[in-house]
Amino acid sequence: MIDACLSGLEASYRAQVDESGVVDFDRIQPGDVNQELSVGMNLDWSSVIFIKNFKPIHQQGKTIIWSTTAGFCLTKTAPGVLLRQLAATKVVGWFDMKVMVKFLEVSGPVPFVLGPMMLISTERSARAGHTSWIGGRFIHHIVAAQKEHVRIMLNNGLSLVIKDTVSRLSKKITEANQIFDLEQRIQRLVAQQNGPDSPTVGVSPHADAYVLRYFDFHDLYFTELVQLKSGFQTSDRDRQVFLQEMLGGDRRSWHFDDERGESPI
Repeated sequence: MIDACLSGLEASYRAQVDESGVVDFDRIQPGDVNQELSVGMNLDWSSVIFIKNFKPIHQQGKTIIWSTTAGFCLTKTAPGVLLRQLAATKVVGWFDMKVMVKFLEVSGPVPFVLGPMMLISTERSARAGHTSWIGGRFIHHIVAAQKEHVRIMLNNGLSLVIKDTVSRLSKKITEANQIFDLEQRIQRLVAQQNGPDSPTVGVSPHADAYVLRYFDFHDLYFTELVQLKSGFQTSDRDRQVFLQEMLGGDRRSWHFDDERGESPI
């Protein structure tokens, strides 16, 4: 497992890691990696330990991806673009992640959590978009290292050093686990509602009320954003009626110029 995890490293850097058991992402450079992430390479994103952003100012940089199955790979694609491409292929996307963060009242930046994938932003700099990502599932323990750095012990016996703090990263992992717990509750409700014993009409009396509140929150928030995008602002009550009508199949148009501020029913 360790051999696969460390494949793609140049011999000299691999020797350092073999001796110390530590991958220092404050010192590693693109030249220390000899494997490119090809277009046809089927990367298992649930195996990703770290995505390192090397983008310098006003230049096209490189990104190092470290995974348990493919080892170390280089790509010219920025981490943010990689994450957007990943989200576009999943049933849960960035919008859903943002709604969950808002519903749970946890702080940003938004992680990407889906089943075995838990990618958390780290090494955030003053430059917008200059962010690296760590796979939260592989973190065993975090301790402070040199100034503004942490040493992370992984569950495969290796360690890595990155620029972050114990308190911030621990908080982000806790919040990502909250999102994962909500996703699991959603999955259980969906399975319950579509199982052999599910009710033919309406919602099961045993349905998770917390998840039902999340569904309402998700739909209302989406409705609010659509109205804001269209240039109209309505009250919370009007948005609720608007949403209920749409979900109920009512296709009548609202004339906002005439009805804004008044009940449409």
